[in-house]
Formats: sequence, C-alpha cells, structure tokens
Amino acid sequence: MRLMTWRALSISPYVQARYAANHKRLCDQRPLTCSNAPSCAWTGKRADLDAHLEECLHEVVPCGYVDSTDGAVRRCRIPVSKPVLKALMVSALDTKLS
Repeated sequence: MRLMTWRALSISPYVQARYAANHKRLCDQRPLTCSNAPSCAWTGKRADLDAHLEECLHEVVPCGYVDSTDGAVRRCRIPVSKPVLKALMVSALDTKLS
C-alpha cells in the first residue's frame, strides 16, 4: 500500500494513493474561495463554506415576493443580492405598518 502525504493541506498526514484524488476533491479541510467570487474575496476551508454563504452579502437569491392581491398567487423570481432583498422586505413591512 502506497501512502501520500498531504502536509500542505494541514490534515491527516497520510492518505492511500488510490484514494488521493477523491480525498482531495471531497476533503472538508480543502481551501476554497467563495462561489460568489470575484465579488466576494472570502477564502477558507470547505467545511466553513456553508456558514459563510449564509452571511455572504454577495450571494444572489430569488426575491420571493408573493403577490396575491387579485386572488392569483404569483411569486417574484428576480435575482437580487441579500442586502437588496433585506431592504425590500423592510420597505414592504414599513408600508404595511403605516
């Protein structure tokens, strides 16, 4: 059995050579950049990516606004960034409260 070292990734120092390619692709310690690059400059471990994406201000999400004023339910699917969506939600809430 041939072993390979992975010291550059700061993980368990040995992986069997036949599993090396799979491990390199799936390893939670693998360094990654944010999927919203180049807008977002975050870099970190694969294990931390999901937590980052929850907070990433550059992530684009569907608006999700539901319009049912005439009885028909329609959802907005226009992609917007999280800060814009938050501002739209606050504005809609202010309008409802006034």
